[in-house]
Amino acid sequence: MVDRKERANECFLDKSRCRATLTLMFDLKRVLFAAILFFFAGSLVFSVLSLRKTKSVKIFVKDKGSQHLVLQKVVIPKANSENERVFWILKELISGPTGDRYERILDPNIEIRRVIVRRDIAYVSFDWKLIDSLYMNPALVVRAITSSIMLNVRRIEGVKILVEDIEPVSTLGGVSLGYTFRKTKNRCDKTLK
Repeated sequence: MVDRKERANECFLDKSRCRATLTLMFDLKRVLFAAILFFFAGSLVFSVLSLRKTKSVKIFVKDKGSQHLVLQKVVIPKANSENERVFWILKELISGPTGDRYERILDPNIEIRRVIVRRDIAYVSFDWKLIDSLYMNPALVVRAITSSIMLNVRRIEGVKILVEDIEPVSTLGGVSLGYTFRKTKNRCDKTLK
């Protein structure tokens, strides 16, 4: 009889342990679900608060097949000034095109030293790495820079390219950076052919 009482107590304890374990597992699931929900809500709030407004612009990139400049749509942060908008357009141009159809024409390590928009001219100063990109195809590089700026900032009628805040005096492949490249009826360049 003792064996039966002990077995009954053991069965009762096993059932109690099983219920306690099930209750604990259910509580853990609720806590885990609440934690996941909390982190999801927190990340959603954080992303909304940190979300910077963006603007879609078009930049000129080199098409591999035709070897000509074509337009590609990119997204830049919304700018508070024309200087900042020109800066972000140039950053996208330097970072290079997306997609297999397009080819990089600017060294990705080029730094933009300064952007100043005065009246209707954008003065853009790059570091010396720009010269390396100009040796490859100066007309295409200058046209991509000037046309991308003038297309997206309508008020700008001309672009002056500087290297280390200095106007370069040399001519590369028939292109002189001594000019201010201005809009014309058909194209956004003065001296490029």
